[in-house]
Amino acid sequence: MDDIIKNKIAQRVDHNSESYYFSDQQLGLDNRTKKLVMEQTLRYVKGPNVLELGFVDGMFTDMMLEHGLNVTVVEGAKNHIEYAIKKYKREKYITIVHDYFETFDSEDRFDTIVAGDMIQYLDNPIPFFIKAKNWLTVDGAIIVTTPNRRSFHRRIGAYLGISINPEAVTSLEKSTGNIIMYDQYLLRDVLVSSGLFVHFVRGCFLKPLSSKQMETWDDNLLKAFLEIGDELGDYCWFLVALCTRE
Repeated sequence: MDDIIKNKIAQRVDHNSESYYFSDQQLGLDNRTKKLVMEQTLRYVKGPNVLELGFVDGMFTDMMLEHGLNVTVVEGAKNHIEYAIKKYKREKYITIVHDYFETFDSEDRFDTIVAGDMIQYLDNPIPFFIKAKNWLTVDGAIIVTTPNRRSFHRRIGAYLGISINPEAVTSLEKSTGNIIMYDQYLLRDVLVSSGLFVHFVRGCFLKPLSSKQMETWDDNLLKAFLEIGDELGDYCWFLVALCTRE
């Protein structure tokens, strides 16, 4: 890739990583709820070798290391990479790669690729996942998670006039680099168009209100909304997709 284009990607990624990540909201309610989503997702991760696309604060990384997996992390944001290197300087089962989703490539093969909360940052997701498919072992899997643009709280926000419609990219999302938001139909279409076999796309965690309004809720109440999400998948906050080569 042209150095000028790569420098533009670097500037964009570093800028976008500074507005939301490691904020009170991200480290508070959002991480508490995303932990529930990650625990649901972890059941589909198989090893021994896992590629994690995107790092942020290492919450999911820690879960995989605790399960004895070898994790290769690809992260573009400089501050996130610095945090990862410091956090895991004595951990021998992790490899940290400072690169961008658009430029990363690998000759290694992985049993699971975790594309966690990153597809919405891609300008051209189909070519990316066509390439990523080649990083899998023969029976490997790709797990994709992303916020659901048709979630219950986004629909409520549209009726309140907070956003134009639930599918619109919000100002907060734009500030962190989100390009397009997904619902289960668009996500499935992109993955199928990439030549992947989609075993399922399901919703996870029903988020009824904004993070600010939910910040004092206890864990038992949050877990109840995780459970009810299994009954109301199209209204859930997150989407989880499981894909294989065929």
